[in-house]
Amino acid sequence: MKYICKDCGKEYARRPHFCECGNDTFQEVHEETDVFNEQQSRPYTGRIKSQAVKEEKPAEQELVYEEEKTSPFTVIFMIIVIAALAFFVPKFLQKQANNANDEDAKYLDGVMQTVMGDFNPSGITQTGECIMRFEVNEAGWVNKRAFVQRSSVPEINSKVAYALRKATLVEKPPKRYTDVPLRLKVSCTADEKMAECMGGVKIDETPVLPPDNK
Repeated sequence: MKYICKDCGKEYARRPHFCECGNDTFQEVHEETDVFNEQQSRPYTGRIKSQAVKEEKPAEQELVYEEEKTSPFTVIFMIIVIAALAFFVPKFLQKQANNANDEDAKYLDGVMQTVMGDFNPSGITQTGECIMRFEVNEAGWVNKRAFVQRSSVPEINSKVAYALRKATLVEKPPKRYTDVPLRLKVSCTADEKMAECMGGVKIDETPVLPPDNK
């Protein structure tokens, strides 16, 4: 008996608790015994008596083909199985998609909360909107910050840029968000007394244009 790690394929004579790669599932393989191999290779040494065998011609019979009939219970069972698959599979796939969407929304909301935690709306007295693009690497570091749309209110631009610059490290992204352009949009409704600002983060699907050299 030998044990083979299902992840890296390393063999063990005795089953370990964990493989060197960290896996704890193994495949048991029964080795063929030498006795079996010896029986397969040893020639036959006994004597065989030869006997005259009279060949008998089989009687010619007419071939009869019987039609195979499907049991009604089998048909009913197959109908039930197909109906169950048609009912449960779409629901399972929809649930998986919903879970992925919930995880995406949770991650993007966490990034937005981190950035907006360093955003201070004081001093903003005019209504405006600002959009910035950035990326997050696999370790959670924020980089490649750039304006996509500047507000006509300079205070909004400077405060959004400052908040995104302060958010140097956020939660590690899922693989589908690693080094993917994200868009931060901050909208402010303000007057001379107060300003209310809201932010949101989503994947930036707009093409990145080359810089204008003019």
